[in-house]
Amino acid sequence: MPPSARSFQSAKPSRQARPGIATLTAILWWKKSDGNSEKCWRKANPNDATKTMTATLAVLDWPAIGLRAGVVAGSLILWFWTQSLIARRSAPKEGIGDVVHDLTASWHKHLVTHPRAANATLIVSSIFIDLLGLTLIGAAIFGSTFSPFLGILILFALRQACLGLCTLPPPPGIIWRNPGFPALLVTYDVGNDFFFSGHTALVTLAAIEAAHLAPPWFAVLVAVIAIGEMFTVLVLRAHYTMDVLAGVFAAFLAADMAGRLSSMVDSWLH
Repeated sequence: MPPSARSFQSAKPSRQARPGIATLTAILWWKKSDGNSEKCWRKANPNDATKTMTATLAVLDWPAIGLRAGVVAGSLILWFWTQSLIARRSAPKEGIGDVVHDLTASWHKHLVTHPRAANATLIVSSIFIDLLGLTLIGAAIFGSTFSPFLGILILFALRQACLGLCTLPPPPGIIWRNPGFPALLVTYDVGNDFFFSGHTALVTLAAIEAAHLAPPWFAVLVAVIAIGEMFTVLVLRAHYTMDVLAGVFAAFLAADMAGRLSSMVDSWLH
């Protein structure tokens, strides 16, 4: 027997090349005779099967398997438990139930009873939206890649598709009006575009791009502004919580897609 064959037989099975399951059961082959095909089964040698199974079990990482099984079991238990809690909740009499709206009721009441404070909140929120939106546009025009604006295009294509397919009722007590201050990217005359939140999606996209392209201090600043915008639209009742959460996920999706497509778009624009 060649040395290479002996060394191959003596080598222990590695994690990358474990014995196949098929060797533990039977070997299927086709026998052809007189023009007829016949399916036959040949049982593996019991001793060989035992050795193979022992070798397979020996190379398994049992602590890791136990940990993974525990995580799966715990996740399933958590899933069914949370589902049981949701089943106990009663449906709202009107509109859509929103726990965050309930938790921020006192903040909302303050803005309702103080119109100037509400207008100031709308103005500050719109200023940040315009600044971050223009920053993304400027980075796409004057920067090395068109990815920031490509992310905006993908983001708002997704949003317009959702708005064209689904219409949600306005949140009770919505504060959405022209505060008497001009805005470039905020449309005060549209009051039924809820799912998903354009404010949230845009500022989240800006935070993602800042984390990739800007200094750390600026990325942290944009992230803080993004969180503030999310809180603001909820206190104003301009969006439901699900609009905000969906806006965050949509921004990450748009940023990922823009990153994948940017090289092709950049070569085309150059």
